[in-house]
Amino acid sequence: MPNLPDSRRNSIRPARALPTTTAVVSVFIALIGLCGGSKADEMIEIAVANQTIEGVPIAWNAQTVRMLGRDGRLWELDPAEVVGFKKTASRFRAYSLSEFRASLLRELGADYEVSGAGRYLVAHPRGQRDRWAERFEQFYRSFVHFFYVRGFAVRQPQFPLVGIVCKDRIDFQALHGGAEAENNRSRGIDGSYNLASNRIAIYDAGGAENSPGRQRNNAVLIHEATHQIAFNTGVHNRYSPPPTWAVEGLALLFEAPGIH
Repeated sequence: MPNLPDSRRNSIRPARALPTTTAVVSVFIALIGLCGGSKADEMIEIAVANQTIEGVPIAWNAQTVRMLGRDGRLWELDPAEVVGFKKTASRFRAYSLSEFRASLLRELGADYEVSGAGRYLVAHPRGQRDRWAERFEQFYRSFVHFFYVRGFAVRQPQFPLVGIVCKDRIDFQALHGGAEAENNRSRGIDGSYNLASNRIAIYDAGGAENSPGRQRNNAVLIHEATHQIAFNTGVHNRYSPPPTWAVEGLALLFEAPGIH
């Protein structure tokens, strides 16, 4: 299931609809003005604590700045924690495929490789491209076809869709980290779609193609990929998520035999 934040706290309205009298809004307006720009998609870099975040501000008020990062991540920042900022480009530019690959490999280490398949970049254990990469893309095509034949034109994803296949459950729990990993263990969660990072994570349950473990893997992949694709093609809205029953209901629909 997706890591869905509280809908009231994370409903992100268009920037132009938010108040324009707060200090943080004034800072952004001044920054854009000094750089000679006037477009809403100008890219900036913000320094917070020990990291920098490059992207476009999409909503803000006196308490919160929300940004869309170049890797598709949604950031929610406290303006008081921002220690520096600058304009970096006149238009937003997502990471290139090579930048996405490099970022994933730095995070996951030498035991993994990243394979491209259509709209997907899939990080998986070395030597397992044939087992995983095309499986993600096949489901993407099935999802789009399902809506197309029913008269719904879905939009193209703005970013590559990232799927991470951990080599085992231990790596899966480590990827989620700390208390969340313990929570996953107790609830028996075998996969996730994270709304903020915009990534799927599952793990290889092992076994032959028709074994119970592999069948469970397939069901989890379909469930989490439904969340991810829906939020990236306009079926759902990442900035203002629909009710959980709608999100989970669609994923359960696609798990059913004969739907995809």
